[in-house]
Amino acid sequence: RLHIFSGNNSDRVHNHRWPFSALILRGSYEHTIYSSPSSAGELPAAEHLMEATARTERAGSCYSLSEQFLHTTLASADCVSLVLRGPALLDRSIKIERETNESWWHYGAQGDQTPSEKRNKPMSREFVLQQAEALRKSSILA
Repeated sequence: RLHIFSGNNSDRVHNHRWPFSALILRGSYEHTIYSSPSSAGELPAAEHLMEATARTERAGSCYSLSEQFLHTTLASADCVSLVLRGPALLDRSIKIERETNESWWHYGAQGDQTPSEKRNKPMSREFVLQQAEALRKSSILA
């Protein structure tokens, strides 16, 4: 999966249902991994999160992350990464909003999106062509 960041991202803490590896192709992001005293299968409380490690992932950086790890990524507006996803090993993932101290389970891509968010997800042909041209200029696409 090619992930093109818009620069309009939040620092919502989350994990994924699958392990993955990511290669940063352009730009960078601040990557923070958290630990929590909660047990596996338990929803962690936002106020109990502890920063375990933080680093800047730059173009050329590659890392792998287990589905168990909670993390955030704050990407630069020009960031592009290639994500190689493993098989789904969990039925649900965790989302944590630190500003409001809310934690919730997320069940797949459609689970907690409003109808308005779903309508705004599809990309226009113009947007795809603009992104492809930007990737060509960066020599990410030939």
